[in-house]
This record gives sequence, structure tokens and C-alpha cells, in this order.
Amino acid sequence: MTKFKLPVGIIFLLTLAYLQACAPLPMKGNFNEKKIFVGPGPEDIVADTFGGRNRLIVSCSERRKGAGNLSDLWAIDLSNDSTYILKRTGEPEDNFVFKPHGIEILNVINKTFLMVVNHNIKDGYERQSLLVYQWNKDHFYWLQELYYDGTGVYYRYRYPIKEGAVHEIYLDTIQTGKDLAFTHANDVHRGPDGRLWWTNDMSKSGKYIENVFAMKSGWVGSFQYPRDIQKSKQKFAYPNGLITVGNDLWISTAREHKIYKLKNGDLNSKAEFITKVPGGDNFTHFGDEVLVTSHPKPLKFLAHAKKADKKSPSVVYAIHKLSGEKRVVYSDDGKQISAVSTALQIGDNLYLAQVFDPYILKVTKK
Repeated sequence: MTKFKLPVGIIFLLTLAYLQACAPLPMKGNFNEKKIFVGPGPEDIVADTFGGRNRLIVSCSERRKGAGNLSDLWAIDLSNDSTYILKRTGEPEDNFVFKPHGIEILNVINKTFLMVVNHNIKDGYERQSLLVYQWNKDHFYWLQELYYDGTGVYYRYRYPIKEGAVHEIYLDTIQTGKDLAFTHANDVHRGPDGRLWWTNDMSKSGKYIENVFAMKSGWVGSFQYPRDIQKSKQKFAYPNGLITVGNDLWISTAREHKIYKLKNGDLNSKAEFITKVPGGDNFTHFGDEVLVTSHPKPLKFLAHAKKADKKSPSVVYAIHKLSGEKRVVYSDDGKQISAVSTALQIGDNLYLAQVFDPYILKVTKK
């Protein structure tokens, strides 16, 4: 009788997943929890407190297969927790689909801008890109798109920055297929000098085998207007969130379960290890600490991705910016929130975003 043997790599993966599934979750504290319903897949949130506004902006996109393309920017009024969809105007009519992922907000000379990672996929057409919008009285107005089309990097923008034609400029700094600017972007962050940073979690959209086997195929990219595009020398296993801490760039890796930093944001340098976080996701600043979300049970995360009733636990850590010491801020077995993706502290309230289900969880200590 022929004996069937599993490849060593699969045995290792299954063993690792089993051990992770058996690891105990941190104890949950005593909290008041309130669900604030928005669109499906509210993966990222930012605080918009500029110009007298007092709200959260939520990036929502349906991520479960077969559920349709339900994608919008939502707002949560922080004074009363009411919600509404934010209007967008001026987007290109050709080859454009809005499917947002990570977002970043900034205010420059009393003007508010929103940067959006976009997965432009429809009917076999695909373009991974970064979008930039400007807030204009009562809506977000599209300004720019940075993308890779298979032959080169393009910077499509509206010029002048007002109602008018869309122009496309070819950036010749990246010309070959091995130097892709956007393969499958995840998070975006703007540094103090105006440089945009983003993570590519896979070498190519759809190559989920890289995620399954924790292959170091993702990387960090950066763009500085008008032509400076760079790529990290080091590759990571599913790099996810990123944030600047002082002059350094911090990176979470969902499949390496580690937090790294690049000194002075140098993409040619070797990343330094900070601490371990299982299934690390997005970052936000929290005083002398950084908040980072965690997916501690990868198999349960995958099950939840397919079915909403299959719950995936969530953990939020705070990491000290100088010492690297970490502590648990919040944990849940998935009953209150599954697959937490972003944690944002505002006053006494902790707002938690998630990858799939259609609500933000507002958490307050009792």
C-alpha cells in the first residue's frame, strides 16, 4: 500500500496554525461596548477634527465573495454616534472603481486631504493604486491617482486642482515588471516630510499562497512628488500597517507576527525588530505609545472571512515608542468584534474597526 506523505512545509504550517489556535487569549477587561453600524468591511478609520468638524471617517468595502461591490466612505458624528455616507465627486469616468482599503488624513494650510489605498477591480480589469481627495465644503473631491498599469508607473491627476480635464503623466523612474509600485497595497501613511508610504502585502494580487506559507514577498514603497518612487530592499511576510514614530518607520507583519522599524525611514536599511504581535494590522498614535491591532487566530480569521457567524478573536496592543514594551489594551473572543483592524483612542473612548462586519465598536472602560 502506498503511503501518502504531506510536504514538510504543509505539516509545519498546520502545526503552527494548531499551536496558535491553542494559545490562550488575553483576559478581557470590564468595558461598555456599543456597535455603531456603517457599511460592510469598515477596515480603517481616521479622526477628522479639522475646520470645526468632529467625526470619524470610515473606509468601507465589502470583502466577502459574492456579496457585491458595496464600497463607500462613511462618517461617524462623535457627538452623537450618528452615521452617514460621505459624497465623492470628480472621479475619472474611465477605468475607475472605488474599493477602498487603508486611509490617511492630513490638514495642510487649512485644507483637508484624504489618501486612500484602492483596489480597482472589475470584470477582469485590475489596477492597484493610491487616491487623493480634498474636502470641499460637503464632499470629497478627487484629485490624484498613482498607479501601475503593467508597463510603468503613472500619476494621473487633475490639473489645475479644480474642475477641469484629467491629465496623465508617465513617471519613468520605474520601468520594469520586477519593480512594481503597487502589487496589492494595504495601508498608506504620510510622513512628516510629505512622503507617502504604503505596504504591498503580496508580490502580486491574488497570490494568496504567499500568505498561506508566510513567504517574505511583500515590501514597503514610498512616493515623493513629483518623481521619487522607492522600494524597500528588505521583503516581509505580509507587511500590513505602517506609521512614522519620530524619524523611524514602523511596520507590522501579519504573517511574521513581528513589529519592525526602519531607522530614519531608510528603505535600503535592514529593519530592526521591536516586539512580537501575532497577526499585526494597523497602527495609530496613542501618546507615548502606538496602538496596533492583532489577529491572533489565523484559521478563525479565514473562517470568519467566509462566514460572518464564524467568529475571530481580536486583540489591541499598546507598544511604548521608546522601550518597545507592549501591553494589552483590549481583547475579545469575537462575540463583540471579529477581526479587528484599527484601534483609535479619542478621549475616553476606543473606536475599533474591523475587516468584514458592518459596524465600528465603541469601547469605554466602566
